[in-house]
Amino acid sequence: MAYKAGIAGVSGYAGGEILRLLACHPYLEIAWVGGEASTGTTLAELHPWLHEILDDRGLPRMKVQGVSESLDLSGLDLLFTCLPAGESSRYLAKLGAKTPDRIVDVGPDFRLPEETHLVWYGFSRPEEAGTGEWVYGFTEAYRSVISAAKRVANPGCYAYAALLALYPLAKEKVIRGEIFIDGKSGLSGAGRGAEKRLLLSEATENTVAYAVEGHRHQPEIEMVLEDLCGATMVVFVPHLVPMARGLMVTAYVPLSPDIGAETVSAIYSEIYAGEPFVAMTSAPPNTKAVRGSNMAAIHVAVRQRGNEGFKVAVATVAIDNLGKGAAGSAIHNANVMLGLDETAGLSSWGLWP
Repeated sequence: MAYKAGIAGVSGYAGGEILRLLACHPYLEIAWVGGEASTGTTLAELHPWLHEILDDRGLPRMKVQGVSESLDLSGLDLLFTCLPAGESSRYLAKLGAKTPDRIVDVGPDFRLPEETHLVWYGFSRPEEAGTGEWVYGFTEAYRSVISAAKRVANPGCYAYAALLALYPLAKEKVIRGEIFIDGKSGLSGAGRGAEKRLLLSEATENTVAYAVEGHRHQPEIEMVLEDLCGATMVVFVPHLVPMARGLMVTAYVPLSPDIGAETVSAIYSEIYAGEPFVAMTSAPPNTKAVRGSNMAAIHVAVRQRGNEGFKVAVATVAIDNLGKGAAGSAIHNANVMLGLDETAGLSSWGLWP
């Protein structure tokens, strides 16, 4: 059975990556694509990888419909919303009862509780958007809840990688103090809009920290940690690095003194056993090995300071920020929601070199 899927915000990097993955999905058919500034353009004009000679379904020639003009999407089985902060919730409020049966929001509008969302994003979500119905889409932790959901809020890219690093330790409740997280992302994580800091001459041979006073993905990390093991303090600092795509986080996690390296390794291996898109590695991973895939490569080590018993787990995670960090996890969640093979339309293999 083919499900009809739509993409609101198809002109951006995340929306374009969802388009690319859906083009080869065995069960999801692209039935509608929407944008705003790109209204009326063809998909081939927006995304150069779409070549008409390769297409037998008219996909390159499909035209982008105006999001604000498309107010009846009830004929779709599934909608991916890839709109900037504030726009997804406003759009879904306008759709009202004419929304598809299932929605995966790749933007930030439905990730956080209302009060926390207001603090970090500075606006309230319209009640008509149904803000109480949404499930947080951290698939590895909330798979059973996602399978019964109709509305899934995809995690932010940094948050997803950080949570993959922390989930086993939080679930086993062995964290014993403040967590420090270092994040690095490729430039596509900043979106497709023109910004001075993203110009080649500005970004090349340059690495810069930003949002050091607090990044919007931090409260997502804290929200899940509180759910798993109670309140835990997190310090998170992201950096932009001069590459197109890829993301890495390294989390420094204080442990109980009686927890050794073998125990930590066993915890990660047991919890991630059977996960189709998580691979434990024997050495710290690199971003290029997962580029273009939905894989998360994870390495964990334990460091001890002298004989004092102070131990820290150092967990490093590499993902593709547009794959596992956005489009790939969105499709993974959609597969779970629809009861499909979780790996449908998704690749475990990265591109090298």
